[in-house]
Amino acid sequence: IEKREVVLARGQLKWLDWVYRHELAHLAEWPRTIARDLYYQAKALNRLPPVYKEFFKSHRAEIMNIAYDAIIDWSIRDKQGVSAAVKDYVRGIPVEGKIDPSPADAARLMIAGERLFPRLKSMLEKRDVAALAIEALFWMIEHRDREATALDSPPILGKPSERDFEEAAADLIMEGEDLDGLDELAREEGVRYSEDKAALAALVKSYEWYLSASKHQKIHKSGRARQGVWNPGDSPEKLDLNGSLTLFPKVIPGLTAVKREARPLEGFEEPLGFKDVALLVDESGSMDDKVRAVRVVGVSILGYLNRRRVQYQVIGFGRKAVERVPLGFDYVAGVKYFAKLYDAWQTATVLTPALKLLAGRDILVYVISDAEIFDLDRVADYKGMISEVVLVLINQAKRYSDFAAAFEGVKVRGYWLHPSRINDFLVEELGRLG
Repeated sequence: IEKREVVLARGQLKWLDWVYRHELAHLAEWPRTIARDLYYQAKALNRLPPVYKEFFKSHRAEIMNIAYDAIIDWSIRDKQGVSAAVKDYVRGIPVEGKIDPSPADAARLMIAGERLFPRLKSMLEKRDVAALAIEALFWMIEHRDREATALDSPPILGKPSERDFEEAAADLIMEGEDLDGLDELAREEGVRYSEDKAALAALVKSYEWYLSASKHQKIHKSGRARQGVWNPGDSPEKLDLNGSLTLFPKVIPGLTAVKREARPLEGFEEPLGFKDVALLVDESGSMDDKVRAVRVVGVSILGYLNRRRVQYQVIGFGRKAVERVPLGFDYVAGVKYFAKLYDAWQTATVLTPALKLLAGRDILVYVISDAEIFDLDRVADYKGMISEVVLVLINQAKRYSDFAAAFEGVKVRGYWLHPSRINDFLVEELGRLG
């Protein structure tokens, strides 16, 4: 892996197009770094019932190898020479292997046109590695006497370090995932990683994501402004390869290649219209199916506030209100609240106790909720400190007119977010703040 070399077995030379592309995909799009492996393993563990977790942890290298092989082969199926090689390969699969194949061989059978596995195909199309790993787990439990046919053996990556766990944790935090599975793996490996360092990395990653996403949106809104596009003849040093790949999977000069631009210095000017920010987070039971979306929204806003050095506080509300993070600049505490402590546990939803805890000056208030709030008739009594209110409505129904009317005279804006689609909100709202 360190040398980025691909080694082929002599018997695989007849499938050169397939096997070589497969291994390159491991090194490029699906790198087997320890941190990335931990990230996918943790996502799978989060979905598993407790009874299967020990088996998964004991066989996770083999399980993940099957999942990676399946998704890689499916992703390269249309490349030159791959389909013919896979058809030749599946002719050698034993009959019992074709009847009940591993996920990797099932993907190959579909590529060869011999079988169709609709459920597995859906996982492959969604590039859901965690779901494929769980499929591989159940296949291994049912076929302990058989080995999954693989192009390669699971790599020996070495012992995970604290830094590997911190990198994996940052990515999980960014996606609103639980850290429970990763913590299990850390205990298994005898590693204690720093939650503070993981939180800091998540703040940085969330802001970098915002920069890439906002650049993408601006380029497309302006009909791909020519000054942002890298063209043949431009200095090679100006080509932003990573930035280009966030926009499109292929770097095409003059079309999808973007220039590396000097970023303006940030972090010292005060945003217009407000001085402090308060995040009021609904912790009531009706938010149970929206926990992940709340985490992503919260961490993304904190990532922006961190770069702008905006003073903020976090208040959880439901039946009662609790100041989770006091007014100040401790962004790590905010990330840890969303990543580790936030849950939908309270039994009712009243907002006024949270408004009583507001601190600061000219506050921009974010209310992250599903708007099932019972005391809207009383919230106007607490508007004196507020310059603006943003309702981030994570719900299946568009309903915030009553909320807007409750804050008489205060500027109120509302966003309706489907729990599975929040990226557009983040780009629009953070761009407005800037």
